[in-house]
Amino acid sequence: MPLVILGASAVFTVRLWQLQIVQGEFHRERALSASTRTVSTLAPRGEIFDRQGRLVAGVKTAWVVRANPSIVLKNPKKEAERISLLLADASRVLELSPEEIENRLKQADNKALPTDLLVNATAAQAIKIAEQPHRFPGFEVQVRALREVRETTALSHILGYVGRPNEAIINQLKEQEIVPADYVGRDGLERVYEKELMGRTGTLTMSVDSRGRPLQQTKSESPTPGSRLFLTLDLDLQKEAQRLMGARKGAIVALDPKTGDVLAFVSAPTYDLSLFEGGISRADYARLAEDPGKPLMRRPSQGLYSPGSTFKIITALAAARQGLLGHSEYCPGFKTVGNRRVRCGNHSPGLTQGFEAAFRTSCNSYFVALALKVGPEEVAKAARDLGLGLPTNIDLPSEFKGSIPDGEVVKELGGRSRPWYLGDTANMGIGQGGVLVTPLQMAQVMMRVADNGRAPVPRVVRAVQGADDKSPRLLEPKMAEPFSAPDVYWSRLKNAMESVISRGTAKRAQIPGLTWGGKTGSTEHSRSNRTHSWFVGMAPIDDPQIVIAVLSEQAGHGGEVSAPIAGGVVRKFFELQEARRSDSASSMARRQESSSS
Repeated sequence: MPLVILGASAVFTVRLWQLQIVQGEFHRERALSASTRTVSTLAPRGEIFDRQGRLVAGVKTAWVVRANPSIVLKNPKKEAERISLLLADASRVLELSPEEIENRLKQADNKALPTDLLVNATAAQAIKIAEQPHRFPGFEVQVRALREVRETTALSHILGYVGRPNEAIINQLKEQEIVPADYVGRDGLERVYEKELMGRTGTLTMSVDSRGRPLQQTKSESPTPGSRLFLTLDLDLQKEAQRLMGARKGAIVALDPKTGDVLAFVSAPTYDLSLFEGGISRADYARLAEDPGKPLMRRPSQGLYSPGSTFKIITALAAARQGLLGHSEYCPGFKTVGNRRVRCGNHSPGLTQGFEAAFRTSCNSYFVALALKVGPEEVAKAARDLGLGLPTNIDLPSEFKGSIPDGEVVKELGGRSRPWYLGDTANMGIGQGGVLVTPLQMAQVMMRVADNGRAPVPRVVRAVQGADDKSPRLLEPKMAEPFSAPDVYWSRLKNAMESVISRGTAKRAQIPGLTWGGKTGSTEHSRSNRTHSWFVGMAPIDDPQIVIAVLSEQAGHGGEVSAPIAGGVVRKFFELQEARRSDSASSMARRQESSSS
């Protein structure tokens, strides 16, 4: 027996020597690892300012209660009673129904990762969850820097929203060598400028007890905030444009023709970005997605419409290139093409008109005849040279490029094709048929007209300021591909556009003391007897500082609806300029008085 005890003691001593001396360092590191936890801390997203330096999207700190679906809802058949009691207990603290908590857990994209249950929790709610992990297994509390949008409806389609990344966005970011954070930009500028806005995540290391409860912080690395963005948009002008659009569906785009700066960008109806704070519920998202008004669609760059008579600018360019702008046409009130008549109801019939008069009265007979003389291929080439059928490359996601018919075949519904007829050329010449454009593209056409063929690329961000930068870094405007046209085209077109407002179809767009030009349009479509209403223009006519495109869906004639809307936006633009010049002069005078005294 003593030998047995002695042998056992020897074995025990050798094992202790192995564990403490030979393998001591290994077990010390293992023990240390087991008693510490490292978590990433989300970086505050970069702030966003409007053209006047006003904060439109900032950051706020909030408590967020989260839960891991794979832990909370583990073994639902065998542990139904446990799950029911846990959800009921959490419901009393979070003031959410057990069914709502369960639905949010079941709807999580990744069941193995914690998902948000309550954003902007109170301190009392957060403390109850955090201090009782044994009572709420699978639950956790985060202090998170959340996006705070100051203008939740005026800039929805520009700013976009932040949310958990889906697989497609994760892969896209990885292709750009960006490590996705827990929350990323899901639309608008938040998505396009993710790399600039996301910042750099920090880390927090803490010691925990045997139950995983935090004891003390041992190490931390602060996150680096994202870069600030300074927009081209003027919030005052944006709100006025939105007010003028009212309850109509449609789009307004106003640009600076010298820089491509987007001054106003309205898509109506809009939606409330506050719904996306901390993650939108599936019910709320379904309600927006299924809304017949399509509030999630970015109409200025994604809405495709026939341009109607605004396309006559392009038909005139094609004619000018072939020396046909001197053409005159007798109009009896219609134009016969093949076995059909193209009506012309914008002026008294029985007139012979040249280009300027036909443009001012928007005579379909004249421009159908012009398109037939020029030919569809030349009209299509002029359209593409002016930027139609191509993306503008604005710094917003998912831009649609529209379509310009090729003049050879017409693709019918169902993928069938038929030969190109004279009627198709007639339709094309007056912006109907297969011609589809976005309001943004038509605003870009106006920029090209303003500068005789040259135009910058439209942009929404004009400066970026990194966390370590002392001042914003201005971004140089990018120029689109230029093209040339006969000088006579530009001068005659601008004269004709001025006459459209002074004594033509857009008289309702007149602004006292301002000489500017434009073109109206009304386009038929299959869904309604009421036409879409168009207006495009630039002001002032001799040195344009603003170009504009307005599209009102199913609203009637362009001169009656969209032209006065455009007039209101342009009037507000110059009023703001004058008021700010006056304020600047007053401030300078006060500074001079102060320094002299």
